[in-house]
Amino acid sequence: MVRAIALRVFRVLRASIADDLTSLHETVENLLALIAFQPRPKDIGTFSAGRLKAHPSNHQRGHQEF
Repeated sequence: MVRAIALRVFRVLRASIADDLTSLHETVENLLALIAFQPRPKDIGTFSAGRLKAHPSNHQRGHQEF
């Protein structure tokens, strides 16, 4: 009787742990996929305002306007 209850509890816990591990595995896979597809720093903001200001021709053009 006690053994049957212990086996049932063990099976329920094992199934719950297996579900949690599967969920964790999927979460880790999703995070790795996000990391793998992040743009490289040189690809970020190629035409952003900071990048345009740093470009010499734009810098000179700005002084000509004033």
